[in-house]
Amino acid sequence: MTSETISHIQSIVAAQGSDAWWTLPIEQLLPPSLVHLAPTLVKGEDTMDVWFDSGSSWAGVVRANEKLNFPADLYLEGSDQHRGRWSANLHRTLLLDTRKANLLIQTADGLHTQV
Repeated sequence: MTSETISHIQSIVAAQGSDAWWTLPIEQLLPPSLVHLAPTLVKGEDTMDVWFDSGSSWAGVVRANEKLNFPADLYLEGSDQHRGRWSANLHRTLLLDTRKANLLIQTADGLHTQV
């Protein structure tokens, strides 16, 4: 993974949405400089990254809207998901953002956690 591959995927997702991963062939998911590697690659189709995806996709929404705070002040989550998506969100925030994460989680069963 390089800045070139990330930029390429970002532009695809911005133009076509995240379903592009499932609909485009590997050759189109690669930047031009790496297309020659397509025959040696296999596109991952498992769900290992689902929590990371949903735990980090909010950042694009929040950053694109001036009326919203970044990082988010409150994270609403189903009681069965807070250990996955919210945890992925917290880890992503701690790894990539220089600010201390100050996140409050509210789940359907009333769990409140502040980090």
